[in-house]
Parts: sequence; structure tokens; C-alpha cells
Amino acid sequence: MLAADETRHYKIIEKFKEGVYEYLPTSTFDNVPNLFKKLKNQNSDFSDEQNLLDVYSKAIKIEIDSRDLYKQKSLESDNENEKNILQLISKEEDKHRIILENLMEFIRKGQEWVESAEFSHIEEQLRKE
Repeated sequence: MLAADETRHYKIIEKFKEGVYEYLPTSTFDNVPNLFKKLKNQNSDFSDEQNLLDVYSKAIKIEIDSRDLYKQKSLESDNENEKNILQLISKEEDKHRIILENLMEFIRKGQEWVESAEFSHIEEQLRKE
């Protein structure tokens, strides 16, 4: 899911070299609530929990670095189309961070987290710009 977005980001940036400034939309954020419900229903086994948390923690750092890079490049760009697309991608990277942070919470707290009020806030977090 997130990997597909990263590939899409790469394709968008590659097109900049050709002078093509086209944002390709994503449906990733529409599917996030279903991901957590699916994990809950599968009673996923996180027996190697610490390794998963370490991986997600590193991934969050990468998402933050990517977000900051795209934001900085948008500020440096003189092309309005490029600037706008880079800002959109920066916001997507931040949403990826939110998803990963919520996955970490799911691993730590499990099923009761999905059934709690905390889980219902993820859609709201992803809608923010």
C-alpha cells in the first residue's frame, strides 16, 4: 500500500525531467480503516513485536525525512505546478507517518485499540491537510 505510493511519487518526479507536471492521485488513504479492521479480524500474531516496532520506527523516520525534503524542494522551486505537486507529495508522506504510527499502536495495544475511540480518529487525521 505505502510502497505503491512511493513508486507513484517516483514516477511523478521522473516526469518532471520531461517537463511534465502531473499529480497522480492515490486511493491509499481510503483503504486504511479497512486495513486495521482486517488485521483485527485476522487476529494477527505479532510475536516478534519488537522487531516490527523497530522497522516501523525506522520507516517513520524515512517518511519524516521524505516529507521534509519534498517540502524544502517545493520552497526552492520556481515552477508553480512543480511546487504544488511537491507540496501534495509532502502531505502524503506525513499521512504515511500517521498510518505507521497507528500500526505501531495497533501492535502495542492490539484488538482493544481497534475497538476504542482512538481508532476512529485515524480517518480524521488522514483528512487533515
